[in-house]
Amino acid sequence: GKKVIIRCNTAPSKYINNNLKKGFFKFFYSLSDLILVTSYDFKKEIKTYFDLKSHVHRQSLDIKRIKKDSKENFKFDFFQRFKGLKIINIGRLTHQKDQMTLLKAFEKLIKYRKAKLLLIGNGNDKDNLKKFIVEKQMNHLVKIIPFTKNPFKFVRMSDVKVLSSRFEGNPNILLEVACLKKFIISSNSKVGPREILQSGEGGYLFKVGNVDKLYRLLKNLNINSNLIKKKINNSYDYVEKNFQKDISISFIKLINN
Repeated sequence: GKKVIIRCNTAPSKYINNNLKKGFFKFFYSLSDLILVTSYDFKKEIKTYFDLKSHVHRQSLDIKRIKKDSKENFKFDFFQRFKGLKIINIGRLTHQKDQMTLLKAFEKLIKYRKAKLLLIGNGNDKDNLKKFIVEKQMNHLVKIIPFTKNPFKFVRMSDVKVLSSRFEGNPNILLEVACLKKFIISSNSKVGPREILQSGEGGYLFKVGNVDKLYRLLKNLNINSNLIKKKINNSYDYVEKNFQKDISISFIKLINN
């Protein structure tokens, strides 16, 4: 006798790999009164996989807090005294996030360009990533630090954020980085990055797992060019227009309707 609302956070392309699963999830999803998703690409997947309607309801994004946290003063010599390209990746060190693609691209990059890479996160891929870093003798250029509640102070020091994920829902980290007006390069994973970066108008996209493409994007990146500045502003305008801190009122309106 109650209204049932489902909020989906993971794209069906991640977990639907046969008709049995497809039928199972479609059956239970169809029993709900409302399905909420976080992006229009996500909405298309719900329609494609289950032939069900869904409603886009954005997640909360506290732009003012992110900006405030980014201004925290601290010492971090790894970036502070470095004059080359400063790359950052924030996310769980897992198969999904695929930091290995980024490391392989970075290995090629440093043969032609001064660069450093900071990985922030924890996960079961950490040992494999560290092993690769040691084997390729990149210890002095790649640093891994554990997850921190305030990664934004590190973002402030960086030049470019790279997301290398195999799949996503609607990646918060891209939205958060866009708030700080930092350039973004992302895999064109399902779902989220393409929409957030407006099909390339707000950053660069590369095919999932494409080491060579990512390497070339980083090699040729001119962070101070007018083109890059325009893309940065486009991504910032996107988050400012579509996201807000308090989403409770819109939730209540949905329930009442």
